[in-house]
Amino acid sequence: MARQHVTLHKFGEFSGVIPAGLIRQAIAAGARLETAAFAVIFDEIMNFGNSVDPAVVLAGGNGAEAIQPLWEALRHSLASEFLQSQPKLGTPHMTLIYGSSKVERQPVKPIQWQVNELVLIKSLIGKSQHEYVGRWPLTAQGAR
Repeated sequence: MARQHVTLHKFGEFSGVIPAGLIRQAIAAGARLETAAFAVIFDEIMNFGNSVDPAVVLAGGNGAEAIQPLWEALRHSLASEFLQSQPKLGTPHMTLIYGSSKVERQPVKPIQWQVNELVLIKSLIGKSQHEYVGRWPLTAQGAR
């Protein structure tokens, strides 16, 4: 479970060193973020990504609705550091398996957990390794 996460934003793919300025800006944006912890529920399993090599993911439930406020707060925080973000929230999901496992979209028993922090991760592409660069608790008033 240590590597399970829901990606909200990507800063790009870099061969070699990530620009230090980008990392500093991302850390500053994370530190500035103010939003409440919340519960997220996924209740479907499905394929995601390209049709040749799809991943198997958990999705659905209240994912988009629950994650939207955090994503909006992150967008504003990134903008304050002059970092662009995607114009809209993608499909919130948690990847379970990478590769060509074909599954029909289907309901599963709802899986719920409390989202208590935002984490900045450096993902080492192709190595199944993540380096944690920053962590910020979601502690704003009005936790739901």
